Amino acid sequence: MDKMTMLVEEALKEILIDTLEIKPDEFKPEAKLADDFGVDSTEMVEIILSLEK
Repeated sequence: MDKMTMLVEEALKEILIDTLEIKPDEFKPEAKLADDFGVDSTEMVEIILSLEK
């Protein structure tokens, strides 16, 4: 995995942990946002807006 991919992956992980208010050890890369974390449409918009920053 190259450095850019690792940086993007880490940034995404931080956004999801902050937005979903979960503990870092609860985050799993293979998780499905809606099924595993109960993400609704409002939270999905919040995640997308955070990614655009």
